[in-house]
Amino acid sequence: MRHLAIFVVVMVSSLGYAQLGAAAGGFAEAQERDLERKHQLQMQREAEQTALEIARMQAQNARATDISSASAQTLAKDVSASGNNFLEICSSLEMSPDKMNIADLANRQRCGAFIQGLRDGVAVATAVIRNSNPSANLKGSISDLGICVPDQVDIMQVIRVALKYIRDQPEQAHLPSAALVFTANLQAFPCATAPTDKPAQKP
Repeated sequence: MRHLAIFVVVMVSSLGYAQLGAAAGGFAEAQERDLERKHQLQMQREAEQTALEIARMQAQNARATDISSASAQTLAKDVSASGNNFLEICSSLEMSPDKMNIADLANRQRCGAFIQGLRDGVAVATAVIRNSNPSANLKGSISDLGICVPDQVDIMQVIRVALKYIRDQPEQAHLPSAALVFTANLQAFPCATAPTDKPAQKP
């Protein structure tokens, strides 16, 4: 009888431990599955971030390619050829500095150099004429063309005057840029003409 009681106790204990073991095993499996799901979610998030980064880089590269192509076409044009070219190249002057790319900055410099070259060319030409013909009464400056730009007006303002003139006269945009710039500045900054003495009126 005593042996039977011991056997029953052992069996009950064994069943209890077996159930505890099964429960522990099930808990371990659940933890393992949970960790696996977390790992899969982490990998999925990393894959999505990588895909977004690749898409962003591809978009930047495509935009840079478009800018480079357009910039190369603009830089290949001659600013002096026509008012149309002058508009396309010198309009970079009106852009906000934070929106300019390297080509825009280069066009800005090209435009300023073109205007300064016109001034210098006129000064040299009129100086040569003055020296060869003193009776011509020339000053050797752009004022000999009737253009008197005030000292406080810089090259950028001169460019803006020319841009406005060409936009307002689209039918002339095919003409050489130099002629349009001179005409625009002649209208904007004409030299003052000396007053003429009026003949006395007869009573």
